[in-house]
Amino acid sequence: MALACADSFRRTAESFIDVERIRRDLPEGPIGTYGQAFGDLAVCATNLAFALEIYLKCLRTQVGLPARSRGSGHDLWELYEGLPPQIKSEIEERYERGRTNPHPAHASITFAIGRSPDPPIWSDFSKKLMELGEVLKRSKDVFVSWRYVFEVRKSENDSTYQQHTFEYLLLLLACAAIDAVILRNWFTPRLGTDPNAPRAWMVLSDRDFAKVSSDHPLMAAEVTDQYTGKRYRICNITNDTLGSNIDAIAEEM
Repeated sequence: MALACADSFRRTAESFIDVERIRRDLPEGPIGTYGQAFGDLAVCATNLAFALEIYLKCLRTQVGLPARSRGSGHDLWELYEGLPPQIKSEIEERYERGRTNPHPAHASITFAIGRSPDPPIWSDFSKKLMELGEVLKRSKDVFVSWRYVFEVRKSENDSTYQQHTFEYLLLLLACAAIDAVILRNWFTPRLGTDPNAPRAWMVLSDRDFAKVSSDHPLMAAEVTDQYTGKRYRICNITNDTLGSNIDAIAEEM
């Protein structure tokens, strides 16, 4: 259910992500002229950040971690930071493939809101690192900050600007990469031959996952749990209750 919600939030955000549309409807200039396009941008940022948050919480649960890391549970970097190194490596490999093929890509939008008559000082994004961890650090509070992006928070110096950046393309690639790892790992073998035995998450390589997600019943395969390093012999069986669906029995080797 959580994964279905994440997919829906992501699809809602994707419907607004069109580089040509963003350039046309959100040109450089005063945000007061944006009209509905600014509202669409806020909806896109909020939904995409929330989708990413849910994907991360699904993955954390999948590998045996609490869904929330600490605090409010909305901090994208905190949710990602605590994942096992092997899982992060697989996510980052997929993310980099999406970000650099056919050529390195980055797309974002930044606006500033404040009371100063002087123009804001903009950050130079050409000097920013585009690795996933760095993007999540910069975007850790997108869900919280963009929900109320229209509010001007009081500060000690009323002349300061509040800047909000939405790295929509990289966050979308992060969603796709994490979702791919979740789907690859979404396999819960029973340990031993007892049909009532407790289920344990097993993290498999793409090749091993292909072996045990086959549509052919009674196919045996030897696999390695990438999370624990343990070896298992898997035997797919047909589940009569669910018709043609395939379940599996796993015996530790």
